[in-house]
Amino acid sequence: MPVLMVVLLAAAAGLGDMREDRLTAILMAVAMGVENIFFATGTDVRVGLTYMTGRLVKIGQQLAAALTGEDRWGWVPHVLLWAGLMSGGVAGAVAYLFIGSDALWIAVAAAVVIAVLARGAGAVAKSSPGLD
Repeated sequence: MPVLMVVLLAAAAGLGDMREDRLTAILMAVAMGVENIFFATGTDVRVGLTYMTGRLVKIGQQLAAALTGEDRWGWVPHVLLWAGLMSGGVAGAVAYLFIGSDALWIAVAAAVVIAVLARGAGAVAKSSPGLD
């Protein structure tokens, strides 16, 4: 799946250079859908990376749990995911202001790194009997 995300983002970046805005937006949306599929187990998405409304609910639930004496730090992973989404959005907007649609090539480079790391992690998991 990471390779498909790279291909979709690269196509969007190439079209963005040619000012094909609608098709660029569609390709980016499909790439983000693929990103969520990458983190799916069966039919359940373990970590939704492109939508965060449910994460806000989880933050509230975990904060309430912490205040009532349950897991004191259960809210932290949810806040970190939210902060990651927000900082990525801000970084993308700033990059777009400075370099326009060429900013998509930064996303392509990041996706390539993720694809390589995911492939390496998969190879390690397959070669290590205890990591199935």
